[in-house]
Amino acid sequence: MKSVLTLSLITLLCTCGRAQSTPPGPLSRGETSVAFIKSKATGFLIDSISIRTSLDPRPYGFAFPDDTLLLDIAIFRPVGELTLETFVRGKSFGRQSCWVDPPSADVHLSVNAGRGIIDSVGLSPMDNWYRREMSKIKRAPSIDYAKEMLSLAIYNSSESLMTVPFLELYANLPNLTRLDVDRFNDLLFPIPKQVRLHPRFRPLAAKIKVMRRFNGNLSRYELVNTKGETERVITPETDYWVLNIYDATTTKAREDHLLIRRAIELDSLFDGVPVISVGSKASEEAWLSYQNTNNFPWPHYRERPTKKAGLVEKAGLYPGATYLLLNMQDRVEGVYDNIYSLEAAILYRKRVNKP
Repeated sequence: MKSVLTLSLITLLCTCGRAQSTPPGPLSRGETSVAFIKSKATGFLIDSISIRTSLDPRPYGFAFPDDTLLLDIAIFRPVGELTLETFVRGKSFGRQSCWVDPPSADVHLSVNAGRGIIDSVGLSPMDNWYRREMSKIKRAPSIDYAKEMLSLAIYNSSESLMTVPFLELYANLPNLTRLDVDRFNDLLFPIPKQVRLHPRFRPLAAKIKVMRRFNGNLSRYELVNTKGETERVITPETDYWVLNIYDATTTKAREDHLLIRRAIELDSLFDGVPVISVGSKASEEAWLSYQNTNNFPWPHYRERPTKKAGLVEKAGLYPGATYLLLNMQDRVEGVYDNIYSLEAAILYRKRVNKP
């Protein structure tokens, strides 16, 4: 997302000590006194900062001329996420996130290789715990072990919003099985209503719903082939197959389809793992033009408009392209927003099932 610091400095730059007004609503709120502290080595480069919180995603800009900036910040209890963007003369050093909990926190900032860095968060034990857990998960000796570590981290953080990034990592793992998908019930059970109501949780909830409930039997849907004929599509009788829902008007989908074509023609990635693509949003003329221009070596369809919730509405989670990896029973084992995560999931299964 393009930085809005220029606008925020003009309209939102504050001289008082509050980072944002507390918005109305049912979300649980607390307050933390946060000291943003520049490192002596490289932090002096920073001259302004913008802050987003887990209560208010709008950025609030502050001049930062001195070594320390003190703010009282409303957070989502019991621990809130801050997303910081640091600047020098209007140029962004990028965004970094941390967690803070009441009553106070010291956020130490520096710059390294042109990027803003959160060196540490003092007086806030939850951020230190989060960083340690993420570091251990990244160093896990195997992807299966990482799955178990994530399950434990989800359970240990289940009463706070901090559980969401662990759940997001879990839901994007390449080695999920139907048993893991069914376990989502157990993982979600301890999460309180306050966290489930948070906007950060909603996309994750939608993804988990698709993984648990969506059935990929395409014969249930009215799909139109490139000849304009309604076709009863029979799903492949293979161990795994891929359902790709895409928007042909986006650069992402077009670039991904070039990668899929290359893999089908030159690689073995999709050997035994058929791909079926279903277009959305683009007009019939634009979609047909896209098909005629590219002549893809795997089947493409377009969903006929219907009053009831159709295939695209049920499973098309991501703008541009969504990838569902389904098993022989047409049940979902993975939902991914990019071709590389899909590739990792396919390669994992090929390694595990290799004779």
